[in-house]
Amino acid sequence: MIIQVDGINTKNKGAELMLIAVLEELESRFPNATVYLNANGDLNLQLLPDFKLDLRKRFFLGKAKTLVKALRKLHLPYKYFTHFYAKRGIDLMVDASGFQYSDQWKHSVDQLESRNFYYRKLKSYGTKLVMLPQAFGPFQTNNGKRSVDIISDSFDLIFAREQQSYDYLVKAGAKEDIVKRSCDFTFKVTGRFDDQVARYTDHVCIIPNKKMITHTNAGSSYLELMNRIIDSVEELGKKAFLLNHEGCEDEKLCHEINLLRKEKLPILTGLSAKEVKGVIGNSYLVISSRFHGVASALSQAIPCLATSWNHKYEMLFKDFGQTNTIIRVEDNWSINAQKISKLIGNRENVINILKSRKHELVNEIDSMWDTTFEN
Repeated sequence: MIIQVDGINTKNKGAELMLIAVLEELESRFPNATVYLNANGDLNLQLLPDFKLDLRKRFFLGKAKTLVKALRKLHLPYKYFTHFYAKRGIDLMVDASGFQYSDQWKHSVDQLESRNFYYRKLKSYGTKLVMLPQAFGPFQTNNGKRSVDIISDSFDLIFAREQQSYDYLVKAGAKEDIVKRSCDFTFKVTGRFDDQVARYTDHVCIIPNKKMITHTNAGSSYLELMNRIIDSVEELGKKAFLLNHEGCEDEKLCHEINLLRKEKLPILTGLSAKEVKGVIGNSYLVISSRFHGVASALSQAIPCLATSWNHKYEMLFKDFGQTNTIIRVEDNWSINAQKISKLIGNRENVINILKSRKHELVNEIDSMWDTTFEN
């Protein structure tokens, strides 16, 4: 079997974790498969575990924008140099991008039509197209609605990660018979934990996210909020550390948070996705601004709170039976402080709820994969 995985990279630990989840599932079901990795950004194979699969890295000049623009102006073929090149002979293409269709992304008409041409070409070659569970919407703009038309026309299956995304898709005109609902598929991936980070066991893990500044109106207030969160945690008698869940920009945020503090926090950075999940799984509590930081906490029965820039956070907590878990910049600090105090005080009960929900969600993931691989 020849399978292609789209929408992946290793710059973001969430994207890396999703790729690992896909490859682990493929190896368990089709250990002799050839798998083309069609990355949409930096892809460092050395960060991945060893797989028996025949992994092949699809050629992609992600930073060659000048070359691509020049070829386009000269009306010469250029798609081979992008991740929207349709290759013949692929039995199944699974898109594991996590979140790429929404008004928030502001895709241009040219970008959308490039995707449309790519998907249609794959379909003409007999490839089955499946969009793995991810967040969608909202879709209020013309281009947003056009993106729904494009994926609805070409994909055989589209999995919305939660009910809100499902509703956004259907309301925007997606074909209801191909849209399914299934939770995030990284819950089954196990973390890796070594002695080098054992000192942070039972600490509170703080995970920042640059999108809380670029995708909201929070600005510098976000840094101040994170600083107050740390103060509150320490006042409740717990030690904290900062975890970089992405790359250089989130690492920079970690240092900017530390600039506000007299006592600097340790910063864990440069870890693989499985190492990041392992660190999270050994924490006392997690306060995350990264979606897969939240997912890795809840799926390992680690109580969690989050800041949010998109509906996907609230929906993820709902999957695990958790409510009133979002810390907001605009809220009075006493409200946020109470959420932290209440979660710590109710920690054991929360852990039991998370454990019970995980079993049901793993069954949901297995069912999703069964449907994906049906002929």
